[in-house]
Parts: sequence; C-alpha cells; structure tokens
Amino acid sequence: MKQVLLMTLLVLAAAPGCESSDSAAEDQSSDSDSDSDTDSDSDTDSDSDTDSDSDTDSDSDTDSDSDSDTDTICDEQLFQIEQAPVRLVILQDMSYSMNDPEVADPVNWSYAKPALENLLEGWADSQIEFGFDVFPDDSQPILGCGVEEPMKIQAGEGTVPAILEYIDDNTPNGGSTPLWCGMDNFDNDGYADGFPEPGVESYLLIVSDGADLCGTGCTIWGAANAAQLAAKTTELLDYGIKTFVIGFGSGVDEDQLDAIAENGGTAFTEYLFADDQESLEGALEAIAVSVISCIYNIDEPDVSADPDNVNFLFDGETIPNDPDCEYGVGWTWVDEDHTQVEFCDEACQQLQDGLVEEISAIFGCPTVGIE
Repeated sequence: MKQVLLMTLLVLAAAPGCESSDSAAEDQSSDSDSDSDTDSDSDTDSDSDTDSDSDTDSDSDTDSDSDSDTDTICDEQLFQIEQAPVRLVILQDMSYSMNDPEVADPVNWSYAKPALENLLEGWADSQIEFGFDVFPDDSQPILGCGVEEPMKIQAGEGTVPAILEYIDDNTPNGGSTPLWCGMDNFDNDGYADGFPEPGVESYLLIVSDGADLCGTGCTIWGAANAAQLAAKTTELLDYGIKTFVIGFGSGVDEDQLDAIAENGGTAFTEYLFADDQESLEGALEAIAVSVISCIYNIDEPDVSADPDNVNFLFDGETIPNDPDCEYGVGWTWVDEDHTQVEFCDEACQQLQDGLVEEISAIFGCPTVGIE
C-alpha cells in the first residue's frame, strides 16, 4: 500500500546568530600603574603613567582583542514539507456493453469492478485524492445518453470508502455511451468541486469499453468523432485537467480513444488497452504511479531566509537548481512566493521510485546550480 510521503524540511535561515560574549574582549589593560615617581619628565605614553623621566615611551598596549567572535550562527527552523495533493477523477463507462455477455463472457464489469477496487484500496493512503463519476447516468433511462445528474463523488480526501460503496451497489445501467458528454461536464464550472484548483494537479481517468454513440447533443441521434473528442480533451487541458484513457475490451474505437490520449497532456499519448482484470490493473497502476506529484508544498520561510540562497538535498546530497526544469535533473520554484518547489524529471523519478528517505533544505547558503 502506498503511503503519503511526509517529510520534515529542516530550514537553516540566514539570520544573525548569537554573538559570543567573549569576556577576553574586554581586556581591561588600561594599566594605570600608579608609580608616582616625581621626576619631572612628562611622559606621554599611552598607559597614562605620569613618571617624570622625560621619556616618551609609547608602549601602545591598547589591547582591542579582536578575536572575531561575532560568528553568524544560522537559526534552525522546522518546516513541514509534503507533496502537493493530486486529484484523480475516474470517469467510468457504465453503458450496456459493460454488462452484456454477448460482448464479453464473463462480462467486462466483472473484470473492471475488482480492478477499480484494487486501485482504490491500494492507493487510499497516498497523496491521490479520488473522485468518481459515470457515463451514462440514470437521467435518461430510455435514450440512455444522459449525463445530467450531479457528479457521483467529488474528489477529495477520504473519498475511497464512498467510491467503493458506489461500485459495490451499482452495475452498468443498460444505457448508451455518451463519452463526449461525460467529458464535457468537467469543462463546466460548478460540476466538480475543486477540480481543477490552482496548485493542485487534476487528472481525469476515462475507462471505456466502447465508442461514443451520443455525440455532442447527448442523444441517440448522433455520435462524436475523433476530432470532436480531441477538441474536447484540449479544452479540458486548457481548463487545467489532464486526461488519461483506458480502452477496455474488444469493442473500443481506437481512433476516438487515441484522439483523447494524444491531447490529454500526459506521457500516455496512446490509449492504454486492457482485455482482462490483470491488464486493466496494470494500466490503472501505471497511471497512478505517473500522477505521483513531484511538487512539494513548504511553509513560508522566515523573512530572513533568502530564497535566492537555498539548496535542497536528498538524503544529504545536494540537488542542483534547474530553473524551469530545463535540464530535467534538479529542482525549480513553482511560484513567485517560493511556497512550492518542483523536482524535475530525474529527481522526480528518484522520489517516485522510493529511493529518497529524507528531503532537507538549507537557506542562507549560495544556491548550487548545474555545472
């Protein structure tokens, strides 16, 4: 079971430290030797003895003891660092073909249901916040192209039990396949709470065993084509939602699903094919791993910490600054306020592979860049 990667960020803020109160600095060497010889010389030496031999001995013992004990000691401040949340909404095909033995025997739902359950249970304690929706819903029981009902389960923390309950209590409803219309809901403000949301990665995961049969009008009188699905996916991406798609079973329309995958903004530019529970679980797992965020939230550093003098370390080893992840090996600031840091490709892969036990940071030291 995947665990949330919560780490303590040890921040050393460049702040004036405790000055050493070195008592030697006050050497008290003002030797006012009180030899009161009264010979009449007016000796002007700096130890203010007024002996009267006219020697001008200037034994300048102005002992200033500059032992530079005003060392700057960094203030240690503890900050919490945690991966930024990721929201993944599963948009599940619940059309008639998912439960039709003439399409597949055993029916596709008999494979899809346990695969979804394993995904949700395995990643319940991860940084992924799940949501769940279906197409079609029950709003048009005759036409079977309805997607008018509210979203089934909004994405957020602790939603896995509710999604598992829904999956357990419901079966494909015998309707048609309003794929385009199901996607279109997520392009509308107010349908999905906090999806998208600034600072949160948002993903839509489509699992379908067929082709769109309802078109952009959400009726049985038309079907969406690949170009329309590509355009809708692009609109979602512009809105802030990236899209994955899994084609499940032999009845999928490859052109339609590839059009979605190519424009979804993820590393999976072709749809993932699955034809049984094992391959579907593999596809779901691959997607879950890929969305693990390498963006980390950090508490705002002390005002004395200079964000231009900071280094991040993996298990004590410095990771170089890589502005805008140009080289794909280091880290970069995500926002101007320096409250989010992103680890680029190679560093991100180390985190996703579980190779890093501790992330730390040091403020107040010159930033190490890529040589």
